[in-house]
Amino acid sequence: MFAYHGTKSDRLDNIRVDGLVPRGVKPTQWTEMPSRPDLVYLTTYCHFFHGYEGHAISVVEIDMDLLDESLLLPDEDYLHQVHKIPLEEARKRLEEFHDEWEACLRQFGTCGYMGSILPTCITQTCRIDLSSMKFQQNWYWRSLGIMETGSSEFQTKGQIIRDSTEWVFGHRSDLPAEIQWNASDRSPITLTRVN
Repeated sequence: MFAYHGTKSDRLDNIRVDGLVPRGVKPTQWTEMPSRPDLVYLTTYCHFFHGYEGHAISVVEIDMDLLDESLLLPDEDYLHQVHKIPLEEARKRLEEFHDEWEACLRQFGTCGYMGSILPTCITQTCRIDLSSMKFQQNWYWRSLGIMETGSSEFQTKGQIIRDSTEWVFGHRSDLPAEIQWNASDRSPITLTRVN
């Protein structure tokens, strides 16, 4: 299974060499809901949790079979919504719910990895050019609209987003009907094979 991590384009070269490292003491981009500084957050879709820079998205693909499963955790939103634990408390208690990381990934499309992800676990990186308004409207915004329907609907519509992400990374040749884009036109996408 593959998971993804969004980042800024200027970090891709270093990531290909050094892997992904938790943010540590660096400021988080999610100031209202700060992430845990010791985790690398992963997702099954590349549309939202990314390093969006003007007209581009940069995403790293990780082979989850190469990760140490004992370091995988559900994310705090999952604990907050499923177990009704307040977010601040949920951030501190993720390890207690280690066995639920797969359920979190399946239901919410996210999970956390405690520690660094080695470059040998990274299969490819991708830069998605959103400068074409047609592609932006028909792939990116349509996908986001499906994602922002809420966590309960994401559980049923999440496959559309996962299929769209698999298309981006070349794991499938077709796009779901809900994404109105010619699947043979891959011009907005630049893939770089790592391992």
